[in-house]
Amino acid sequence: MPQLTTDSGAARALRDAFLAEHAHLVRHIAHHLFRRPTYIDVADLIEAGRVGLSDAMSGHARHTAKDFDAYATTLIRAAMLEFVRKSNWSARPR
Repeated sequence: MPQLTTDSGAARALRDAFLAEHAHLVRHIAHHLFRRPTYIDVADLIEAGRVGLSDAMSGHARHTAKDFDAYATTLIRAAMLEFVRKSNWSARPR
């Protein structure tokens, strides 16, 4: 992953391209976590996963693509599970 030190248009374009290149991870994890019908919309999970992917991009130093995928998968999954936890009103104490 290229290091982006400025917030120029070129840097933003590289970031967007990198996000698009790894969007398959987000979709795969969303569909894997919630295969059964639930009250959670998969589109909402995917959006939460994109936040995790963005966090992974910001926090990952230069490593191989395989290393990044493993790191990103952890953060994407955590972001989705946090979204589900926050969305589950029935599990909250009264």
